[in-house]
Amino acid sequence: SVRKRLVIKLVKPEANFIITEEPYLLSPESDNLINFEDASINAVTWRWQFENGYTSINRNPVIPFDEEGAFEVRLIVTNQSGCTDTISK
Repeated sequence: SVRKRLVIKLVKPEANFIITEEPYLLSPESDNLINFEDASINAVTWRWQFENGYTSINRNPVIPFDEEGAFEVRLIVTNQSGCTDTISK
């Protein structure tokens, strides 16, 4: 009989994102949509939470901001094994 050792390695996802517009200036003549670009590694699902009340499960969401201020953005990613990682900016 032959025995082989099987090594299984789970790779944890790494959550990360960038905001594609700079500067982030609101304008009454604009729709004030901000593009968020996923920069995560090993992710297959995305769950975004925006401090202005919006949420998204899109990989690269476009979110409206109607008020000026500093808003926290949280991204939770999951890999195909169900492992998660979170980043807030």
